[in-house]
Amino acid sequence: MTQPSLFGYEVPVETPAHARFRKTDPITSIETVTNPTIARRLNANRQAILRAFASAANDGLNASQVAEKAHIDRIEVSRRASELEKAGLLERTGERTELDTKNKGIVRRITADGLIAVRGAKP
Repeated sequence: MTQPSLFGYEVPVETPAHARFRKTDPITSIETVTNPTIARRLNANRQAILRAFASAANDGLNASQVAEKAHIDRIEVSRRASELEKAGLLERTGERTELDTKNKGIVRRITADGLIAVRGAKP
């Protein structure tokens, strides 16, 4: 499923509601992930994360760096970045750099499709 972005380009980052929970999850968890308000917040976070990666171009960023640029919690950035990577909008550079926790974190960069999603046109 695709989600229209803020920039008018169809971004395949919307996860179907049934894929965001397990059958064994409590009903409150299921209600949370199927809530449209929460879905809008997640999509807004994905867009903010993509914009942060786009501003870094090919240099790549780790979750702490994106969190600082996008003003989103580092854990949320990690979760959304993983989704964006699976959608082909981000890719791993193979590097690991120090996070704000002093641990090493995955460095990702935006792909050509990610740039299209942010800019709304071919680069």
